[in-house]
Amino acid sequence: MDAQKRKLRVRIGIILGITAVVAFVQPHVIVPLMQSVKYHAFLLSKGEPAKGDYVNVQVRNRVIDLDKAVTITKRVACTAGEKLEYRAEEHFCDGHPLGRVLARTSAGIPLQAFQWNGPVPANMVFLSGDHPRSFDSRYFGFVQVASLQRLTPLF
Repeated sequence: MDAQKRKLRVRIGIILGITAVVAFVQPHVIVPLMQSVKYHAFLLSKGEPAKGDYVNVQVRNRVIDLDKAVTITKRVACTAGEKLEYRAEEHFCDGHPLGRVLARTSAGIPLQAFQWNGPVPANMVFLSGDHPRSFDSRYFGFVQVASLQRLTPLF
């Protein structure tokens, strides 16, 4: 009987341990709902995002949902002081291509390009998805750095 009690206590301990880990980790793990970035899960991270970092940001736009802000996951593609250009239906950051602008969404909704030629303003960034059809700053423009949540890719 003593061995059975010991096994039961071990099992309960394992279950409680797993529950504690899940309860701690779950609020910090982000799983993007759209396929616009190459990673499937992220961990919320501290610190100000830098170029190349992945971030979450809330966006309100008619293409996504005009009635409410939606959280999207993107990559910081161009930062304050870097030269953003729009030419020939494509955006460039310091001469590096960020992607072509599409005329319509896959659902047929017309898209309008964000047009800018000059340095990215202070405290602002230009965001990009990894997929060519990503809805990102090519359409909604700059985003304030203070509105971003930095993410670390898990897988």
